[in-house]
Amino acid sequence: MNRKRSNPRSRTGTARRSKSGRPQPSEQGKTISGTISVHPRGFGFVTSEHSEKDLFIPPHSLNNALSDDQVLVSIQSEDARGPVGKVEKILRRGHSEVVGVFAFDAAGEAFIQPLRQEIPENVPLSFASEKSQPPPSDLEEGDWIEASLQHPDGQGQALQAEFTRRIAKPGAISADLDAIVAAFDLTPAYSAEENRAAAACQPVDIERHKLDDKIVLLTIDPEDAKDFDDAISLQVNPESGTATVGVHVADVAAYATPDSELEKGAALRGFTAYLPGRTLHMLPPALAAERCSLRQGAENLAHSVFLEIDRETGEVLDRRRCHSRVAVTRRLSFDQAQAIIDRPEAKTELPEPVKNTVLELHRLAETMRRRRQETEHFLELESREVRVLCDEEHEQITGLKPATAAAADHLVEEFMLAANVAVACEMRDRKIPGIYRIHSEPDPLALREFVEWAGEIGLRFKGKLENRFHINRFLAQAKPRHDREIINSMFLRTLSRATYSAKPAPHYGLGKESYCHFTSPIRRYTDLVVHQQLWAADQGEAARDQKACTAIASRCTIQEKNNDEAYFAALDRMKIRYLQELRIRGERLFYEGAVLKVGGDGLLVFIPELGIVGKIPKDQIPRKSAGRVWRGGNVIYVTVDKADPIRGRLLLAPAGT
Repeated sequence: MNRKRSNPRSRTGTARRSKSGRPQPSEQGKTISGTISVHPRGFGFVTSEHSEKDLFIPPHSLNNALSDDQVLVSIQSEDARGPVGKVEKILRRGHSEVVGVFAFDAAGEAFIQPLRQEIPENVPLSFASEKSQPPPSDLEEGDWIEASLQHPDGQGQALQAEFTRRIAKPGAISADLDAIVAAFDLTPAYSAEENRAAAACQPVDIERHKLDDKIVLLTIDPEDAKDFDDAISLQVNPESGTATVGVHVADVAAYATPDSELEKGAALRGFTAYLPGRTLHMLPPALAAERCSLRQGAENLAHSVFLEIDRETGEVLDRRRCHSRVAVTRRLSFDQAQAIIDRPEAKTELPEPVKNTVLELHRLAETMRRRRQETEHFLELESREVRVLCDEEHEQITGLKPATAAAADHLVEEFMLAANVAVACEMRDRKIPGIYRIHSEPDPLALREFVEWAGEIGLRFKGKLENRFHINRFLAQAKPRHDREIINSMFLRTLSRATYSAKPAPHYGLGKESYCHFTSPIRRYTDLVVHQQLWAADQGEAARDQKACTAIASRCTIQEKNNDEAYFAALDRMKIRYLQELRIRGERLFYEGAVLKVGGDGLLVFIPELGIVGKIPKDQIPRKSAGRVWRGGNVIYVTVDKADPIRGRLLLAPAGT
């Protein structure tokens, strides 16, 4: 999942210029409508169907506009990076509510401190309206509350809010999560009644292929996984030098048929929200974790893709798809699979057929991955995440755990990618309306700025910026460096988000010409729709048309972005709350960091051990010797000065101060 890039100078599109280099007068003064996205640092971008270029909005020109608002913007000027605009009018608010912490200022006036960073820091709060709920008698500073935004009409008028309800008392993990769910308007968990209704749902009965019981079929998932939506089988064909890999996906469409209550609930949510300490399922748990899951020792309904692969070259020679009945031989965790790969000679309690299947799948996946590297030049970025470990029962954060993609992750990823490509190609070739996953090429200007930044820390680029092979060769220089995560993070900021589309188009990051999401229908609505469209085509039934798929793709792109933002908001706040608790206990928090950005108000520092960014204020930046200045990528040792889990901010101090 990519975070929104934070560089206000890195925008898609290039302004039209006259020969003198000045902006063309015809663009200045023009007004257009669009949707605004406001960055926590105060500036914004407006995307409009009336313009090929995003409009940059400086902080002083926002006129109280908030993210997702529909706005009318006038173009004030243009530079080499595109048009610069000013919000003239807010046409429609994207959000009517604000969630945050109740507080008083020095004069005793009430205000709300919003959780979402793109909303101004302190919004005056009132209780005057007849529509407003009276505040609880025990309402105190620090309580999580929700308030209705009052929208000023005139220029320069301050944003205000009106109290509507208290969400939770502060201090507990559940309170923070309740606030995040409300702030990002996530759909609450299914009720007990909805779950019981889902448990009683019967699948549509169709003819299915029965997988041979002698074939080893494995699920490989995180240790704490609750739902299992994909499994892998293997048949080696010695005579032909090929292997047949089966990717078996939970046949959710057999239960969640179009326009059913189950399908409507999935469409409303779009995705399963995996927050640290809380999971909000896209489907009722009775389906997600039980009836639809591919469980060990039970016969399961699946939608299978069989891939015939050349064992020596890794080329996919043929593909076929069918609805099936499968029984999982063994459920493995990623750690178990990795242990087999790392030490194939070690004794284990796992049956030999299971162990041998893992090793053969690993060998085949590595062969396929090398082929993709040579032919498609997918972007090779080392993925590392620092997870928050939560004890939900006792409302405690128990620690942080770094997780880096290993061979077992690549094993699963490789076959899921191949199955997704196979399905995308089938939909495209048969002209079945569907949902595709697409990713546009990065902005050349943003790439150029990244290369210039990287040059300042000793990385040298040779080749063409638009060539993924040359980009990978460039990024490979960072692998042995201590600041490699900073470099990868800065590069990711040059990339746009992947989106959904009803039309097939290339996926830049993966190097694929056609790609879709098929392998996770338990947790992604787009995958469920693809299953439903294929189901209809297989059964000769009416499927959704192109227009309906376009609307779904657009909605799911927005839902996914919102889900991602909620996840990162929860992740950062849990980490910051954990650091706050450690400070209260008197532990000395000393970390190695790398400078991410040098700004006028201080240094942004990335701490790899925590997977989080903090700030050293300008007045605390230590001097460098011999007249040198701080640059991105520099190592700096820091301690935690202040942890603010409300706004998700971490203030740092140089170690030793």
